[in-house]
Amino acid sequence: MITFALAVALLSAPAPLQGPATERPIILDGRFDDWAGVRPVLIDPPDARLGAIDIGAVKIVDDPGFVHLLVELGRTVNLQRLDGTLEILFDADGDAATGATVEGLKGIDLIVTFSPPDARNPQRPGMGVGARRWVDRAWRPISPYALGIAFAPTAASNRAEIRFGRGLPADAPLFVGDRIGGKLIHRDAAGAIVDETDSFAFRFSSRPAPTVPPDPEVDPIRRAPGTALRVMTWNVERGAMFSNPEPFARVLRALEPDVILFQELLEEHRAEQVAGWLAQHAGEGGSPWHAVVGSGGGQLRTAVATRHPAQAVPELDRASWTDERGRRRDVRLAAAEVMIPGAAAATEETAPRLPVLVFSVHLKCCGGARTEEELTRLEEVQAIRYAYRTVVQGGRFAGVVLGGDLNLVGSFEPLEELIEGIDIDGTNKAIGVAPKLCGRMHATWSDDGQPFTPGQLDFVLYGSAALRQLGGFALDTRDLSPRWLEHHGLDAADTAASDHWPVVVDLGWRRLSSTSTPR
Repeated sequence: MITFALAVALLSAPAPLQGPATERPIILDGRFDDWAGVRPVLIDPPDARLGAIDIGAVKIVDDPGFVHLLVELGRTVNLQRLDGTLEILFDADGDAATGATVEGLKGIDLIVTFSPPDARNPQRPGMGVGARRWVDRAWRPISPYALGIAFAPTAASNRAEIRFGRGLPADAPLFVGDRIGGKLIHRDAAGAIVDETDSFAFRFSSRPAPTVPPDPEVDPIRRAPGTALRVMTWNVERGAMFSNPEPFARVLRALEPDVILFQELLEEHRAEQVAGWLAQHAGEGGSPWHAVVGSGGGQLRTAVATRHPAQAVPELDRASWTDERGRRRDVRLAAAEVMIPGAAAATEETAPRLPVLVFSVHLKCCGGARTEEELTRLEEVQAIRYAYRTVVQGGRFAGVVLGGDLNLVGSFEPLEELIEGIDIDGTNKAIGVAPKLCGRMHATWSDDGQPFTPGQLDFVLYGSAALRQLGGFALDTRDLSPRWLEHHGLDAADTAASDHWPVVVDLGWRRLSSTSTPR
């Protein structure tokens, strides 16, 4: 039997807890309901009163593709912007005879660190996720992406679900044995241990197997039946669709959105250029494209584009707020009134049309829950809400849709404030649900050149008693099987043309009545 030497006490490890056999996989969405009934591998008592976190219960679930951890943090924090670090020490092959001895624990061959310090500038706060593995009797850095590391939620929370790919990296795979062991350690900014757990041991209930894209019989990116409005939001990473048009064009032709919400266009990208690009690249035929580009935002701009009749909303061309220095700041915002077919008819041309207010929003990036960047996001949201209230009086719109890159890396408060503000008649407002097509996580951003792991930054919100969601997904083309890639003329690398994935939400009308039709 394998034993793990504990610091000072030199106690043997607990018997490995057998992973639960379950047909319901863990979905990395930050909601935690799928963890109900899973027994903790350890429970650390409240004992870090002064720590940035106070580790509590830790649960583990395995399946052929991943190892999942649920960690109670004791505080509401951003794992990638901690005051100090959270380390997870793994004996990833379950063999104490291999690996190094770390903090009294033998056999450690992988250390994952949340908010690692900046090696080039130790005075700066740590951020992101780092990883080291024991190779040839030395610790060597390895990208979290090479290990399939991801966690949720991206915004601050008192719990986090973290997953690791099994069988990665391919040349020296981890988590492929029959068990693992380890412990968790919280250090302060000076590197001193503030909190640490006992060791854990866990026996897998499944054997590792490669993860492959699902190959459903029904087209996974088809338009949901009854859809009146397919909305797509896409941050195109500094206008990359103009410099590298082919992958963006293939994705747009495959998805066929009715309304596109763009973020990160450049200042020189005018409305006529956006409409012209779409006319050239986003499919031939059909009605001409209309585009509205917001005037505010500095070097980066947002836009709304559609084939439906549309016009700019002058009152929302520029939403502003005043910072603490008295400077006038603009929100990256574009808004359009889009006329959407409102009822079934023989043809779309004969259907009555209803006006929907559509926003494309790009909030301030970066920071954590209690940072200057988060305060800016909250100011931007208040500016949007104020501008919105000026145009929704008198029943002008049948519904409202707001989407874009909300950069939800601090707290949930900006999202909550936007949801509260999106209101036509006080009866219905909701977040569009858009999981990745793999069905195993909710994420909209990924960049293996960054120290941050994939996260959910992009959202679609909608309001009005008349609208309901019929479908939705975030498209990472790597999640499509070869059959469906070929069917849609896509390449598996197409959505990697931007660091954000396109998010699609299919909306339909509820039964329309005089109360849901604008006066």
